[in-house]
Amino acid sequence: MPEISTIYVDTCAFIDMAKHRARLALADRPNAQEDRERDVWTMKQLLAASTEGAISVLTSTLTITECVYLGVEPDKIPDALTQRFFSELLLSGKSGVTPASPSLSIMERARDLRWKKRIILKPMDSLHVATALHHHCREILTHDKDMHSDSVRLKLEEMGLNVVLPRDTALLPEKFRQSDLSDQ
Repeated sequence: MPEISTIYVDTCAFIDMAKHRARLALADRPNAQEDRERDVWTMKQLLAASTEGAISVLTSTLTITECVYLGVEPDKIPDALTQRFFSELLLSGKSGVTPASPSLSIMERARDLRWKKRIILKPMDSLHVATALHHHCREILTHDKDMHSDSVRLKLEEMGLNVVLPRDTALLPEKFRQSDLSDQ
């Protein structure tokens, strides 16, 4: 049986799915709504592929604590439907997402990204990257601007981890690329 690819999903992609589900408006930027539609469609397809065993979708258990609001009003508690959405997505074991707990070696690796590799990220983003590297993920799906900066992205590529937007993943199996955006 061929080895399946492992893809890491950063918190922002899950929050984007919840925003889309709640029909929250995006900030003004060209193609924002179209880009989000493509990202959410891709995420749904990745989760379907993971559920069928065609790919592995991984995130840190840290994501559970980061998915506590929709990024619009940090002081606002999300409604019960959004809370249930996050719980089912990240905790049910049925969504296709595999949560990975940060071990001491992952935490040291997160620290060493800055100390030894000179990859400057916020501490929690370093933990996401270290988790992806530890689990031999080929891609990390994120909207994080710091991770997409040339200095960080190129260093991570040298380490075997590609930083991509969800819609730009190269790892979605062909079978799951057959649907179109109208299937949402």
